Amino acid sequence: MLRPWGDTSARRGFYDAIAAGAIPVIFEPIGWEPAGLMLGLSVNEVSVLIPITWMMPGRPGALAYLRSLPNSTVQRLHDNVMAVRTRTQYITEPGTPNGDAMDTLLGLMARHFEQLASTGGTRGLLPALEWPGAEN
Repeated sequence: MLRPWGDTSARRGFYDAIAAGAIPVIFEPIGWEPAGLMLGLSVNEVSVLIPITWMMPGRPGALAYLRSLPNSTVQRLHDNVMAVRTRTQYITEPGTPNGDAMDTLLGLMARHFEQLASTGGTRGLLPALEWPGAEN
């Protein structure tokens, strides 16, 4: 599923693609760190990054890039997507093996607040989540 830019590179359609069992196709590597944290895998393990140079005039384009991917790569990416897709869905039945999106988000928040409590840090009543690699 092609995921062109919106207001930011990381957007809801990325998660919609994974929830549907599709491999997201992205065009910019920056801004995807929170997605990897939520999914428990790096973004390059569940998506295809097409170099922007492939989209320039006179270049082969996105479809040619996708067709050049080895079947084994596509299968590996799809297997990874299928393994983490419940983390992007809101499921009403109990007992989802890896949890759903709410479990994932609440787990991230709990770890954040546990870290704050253990370091005695306070930055307001509801501090922003600190993603790995993000500058404070």
